[in-house]
Amino acid sequence: MLSLLVPGLGHLYAGDAGRGAVVWLATRVATAGLLEAAVAIGGRPGLAVQTAGAVAVWAIAAAGAARTARRASPHYTLRWYNHGLVYLGICAGIAVVTVPWHALLGDTVAEMRRVPNDTMAPALVAGDHVYAVPRRGGDVGRGDIVVYRKWGTGYIKRVAGVGGDTLAMRGGVLSVDQRPVREPYAIHAGEGESVDRRFAWQRPFVADSLGGAHMPAYAPTAATWGPIVVPAGEYFLLGDNRGESIDSRYTGFVADSEIIARPVMISFSVEPRSLHLRWGRFGQRVEE
Repeated sequence: MLSLLVPGLGHLYAGDAGRGAVVWLATRVATAGLLEAAVAIGGRPGLAVQTAGAVAVWAIAAAGAARTARRASPHYTLRWYNHGLVYLGICAGIAVVTVPWHALLGDTVAEMRRVPNDTMAPALVAGDHVYAVPRRGGDVGRGDIVVYRKWGTGYIKRVAGVGGDTLAMRGGVLSVDQRPVREPYAIHAGEGESVDRRFAWQRPFVADSLGGAHMPAYAPTAATWGPIVVPAGEYFLLGDNRGESIDSRYTGFVADSEIIARPVMISFSVEPRSLHLRWGRFGQRVEE
């Protein structure tokens, strides 16, 4: 039972602390490998492989703990760690160290990320949990959905422009180098022509043809701005749900080094208020 709570804890209870530590580490590595396999296979088959593998890993850990308990001497002397407070402390410690451990694994294997809001709806909605594969070099292109880290926080948005692009929006219609872009994924409800002081960062990047930073009449809104030129090594990102998204329109360009991963598959999804599972979204690929 303890092994089902934390793999390796059952071994500790049964008196084999060393094996318990090894089991816990092996379980973490196996879980990361299953996550990577699920992403590689993709879709619901990948999700099924990951789920079945996780059940098998936990079952093996529990069976191993049971064997250790059966082999223990009936005259077993309790060790210092055979105490309820120690078990609780280990559970609490595992909960704390899981975050940096997961962050470490995130540099090399897929990791799961929760979508907190609807700024990328309908592609991703609040309550989705997605597998994101780390970026291993290579270029990022227009239309890609990416995970980036800014001010210590992770965000998911779509790339609207890359270095050298001249971007503009007129009434919600995006253009790149004066050519309108077809965006079937975009939602414009609530976008409007609102003004925000955070748009002021755009002024130094206004295209020279319009006077650049010296253009006194430049008054960008949420749905009408630019043309602005994206610097080399930078990206301009937008949320698909334009009226709900705080994106590059407000916060500026995103550096190449800040883009860390790419979401590829929805592992599961739960409606935040009712907590009902959205079964239809399980295993869906994140379409770009």
